[in-house]
Amino acid sequence: MAKSRKCLLISAAVALAAVAIGAIIVTLLLAPAQEKEENSVNGDTGGTGGTSDNIDGNNDTFAIAFPQGANSLFIGHSFFVPIAEQFDQFASAGSGYPNHSAKFFKRGGENGSPVNLWNEHKEDIEAMINSTTVELFGMTTGTNKTVVDEVALLEAYTQWIDLGLNYNPNMAFYIGLPWSDYPSTYDDAAAYAIPNQESSALMFDILITKLRDLYPNNHIFYLNYGIIAVEMTSMYERDELVDITDMTGS
Repeated sequence: MAKSRKCLLISAAVALAAVAIGAIIVTLLLAPAQEKEENSVNGDTGGTGGTSDNIDGNNDTFAIAFPQGANSLFIGHSFFVPIAEQFDQFASAGSGYPNHSAKFFKRGGENGSPVNLWNEHKEDIEAMINSTTVELFGMTTGTNKTVVDEVALLEAYTQWIDLGLNYNPNMAFYIGLPWSDYPSTYDDAAAYAIPNQESSALMFDILITKLRDLYPNNHIFYLNYGIIAVEMTSMYERDELVDITDMTGS
């Protein structure tokens, strides 16, 4: 039987987001310094969901972050770890990043948020950190909410960062913002974009800037990769997605 041309928008968004973000992260974090200096787009600080010239708040050393690759650990949920796995595939392809390796720890939904992973799986993840010299430690924002407990949110990340720094004082950290689920429940693409934009700006203001102030000697990378699902929803409305016939499948 021929494969149906009808497919899910969000499934396609996940797949394309994984490919695109994998390529972006490789370019931003691992690309050789010469290549970075030739590129002007350095990623998203999260203010409005767009791009900025300063993904980690440190222009002076950003260009030489991981030119040979990095031992990486990514922890989170199904809206985060599959993206990190695509990043691993990009970084592992060929011989451009001989020092690259990656490990993953995933739990579904809110169970994959930093605070729940700390409460339920700290020992498991610490064992992974202790098993090698982790150079890049990635986590999800763990929320698409626009009202959060700022103190609890900050603590959820500082406890992981402090733990990581106990093992490697030069460890870098990556925090990624996912897309909102159930796009078909929104009136249109413009409405679907709002929570992503608001969450991106909020996380940057109440979390990322504070973490960079608390850890000025370490890279704190931040990327709103959820913006790709927003853009694909807009493309769907403009009938620009080949073979995508429905927002959701039956």
